[in-house]
Amino acid sequence: RISGEEPHSHTYIKRTVPGSRHRPLTKAKGEVATTSEAPALPLTSEAPQLSLPPLPESSVEEIPRILHYIWPDKNFSTGFEGGEFEQERIELLNRVDNIKSLNPGWEVHVWTDAECEELLRLHFPDFRPIWKTKLKPKLKMWDAVRPAILYTYGGIYLDHDIECTDVGFDEWIDRSDSKKTKLLVRSPRIYSRYTALGNHFMGSRVGHQIWELYIANIIKGISSKRRRRTVTGHTGPGMFGRTYEQYLQIHSEIKNSTSIRVLELNQLANTGECEESEMYGLLNVTLCERPRCIHQRGISPAEIAGEDDNSAKQIAAMKAGKEYTVPKCNPCDRMRRFRKSITKGRAIFVHVPKTAGSSIEFILGIGGSCHATAAALEACKPEMYQEALTFTIIRNPVDR
Repeated sequence: RISGEEPHSHTYIKRTVPGSRHRPLTKAKGEVATTSEAPALPLTSEAPQLSLPPLPESSVEEIPRILHYIWPDKNFSTGFEGGEFEQERIELLNRVDNIKSLNPGWEVHVWTDAECEELLRLHFPDFRPIWKTKLKPKLKMWDAVRPAILYTYGGIYLDHDIECTDVGFDEWIDRSDSKKTKLLVRSPRIYSRYTALGNHFMGSRVGHQIWELYIANIIKGISSKRRRRTVTGHTGPGMFGRTYEQYLQIHSEIKNSTSIRVLELNQLANTGECEESEMYGLLNVTLCERPRCIHQRGISPAEIAGEDDNSAKQIAAMKAGKEYTVPKCNPCDRMRRFRKSITKGRAIFVHVPKTAGSSIEFILGIGGSCHATAAALEACKPEMYQEALTFTIIRNPVDR
């Protein structure tokens, strides 16, 4: 929030708006655009160079029945040439066909690289050069165009490796006037170093303001260092998680509103996520027995071409018949280490990033750096946590 703003006012990225076709939403310096001024759909007077899907009605408040995929070509073949990944492509096509059969009446659009750029040229012209030149590796470009697609067209974006069993997405969307679903997301992961919200499955009505905020945060993150420059932290689940939390802070009145549908792990989960969560002691595993949709984390042309932070490891794991997962900090293991430390579990240190916490962990004899949150540590061993002295160290971020 900028000092002097009206409640729920916020600044958005510069783009074209209806009525004044070349007037950016962002005002002159010193002024901000408010939510009441944010239009339902951006337009420009430029003639399209490619044939894109017809724009939906911007006045419709519900999630349109359209499914969005992103791939270099329409038939999911680019990147799989030569036969080495043929089985991966067969599984991909089977997953997509199955989702189509489970969602009759839904339109399916596969966005090619050229169509993604055309979408940004027409509707987010100031973001397009940033998208083309500043977002590397390429997986960042695919991440960053997803909110632009959903802002302009609404519907549901899903990765090619989402596999569903017996659920149609209409089952997750309330279309009644009193409880209309306007934003559809999966459950956040709150037990890692930061809140992560999967951007492999997300949906909304046309013109939902969370997507503008998401893009604005990606632009802001270009100048950031360390974690935010990774794919996950800059454009992926880490950035989407931060954007989601920021959106709920701005719009605190809708935090528990029926307009936001959060899918639990028994509805949508990553491969192995339920078993991992049970091991960490973070939830009752019965909450996610037999998820109706699973994110399989398959290989895409971006990984095959080395356009991801972990491309080599993902491809090596796939060839070895294993699933690649990013190493995570285990809060429950951390609590066990506290019990064996010099404090015998009577003191628990919560490690805030970039506060010299590794030195504290070394002195306590618990080894390794782990940024598990206080909530995650308490969830693992509630009685031990409540009886112990808990402490942390903070610093002025400006000092960095």
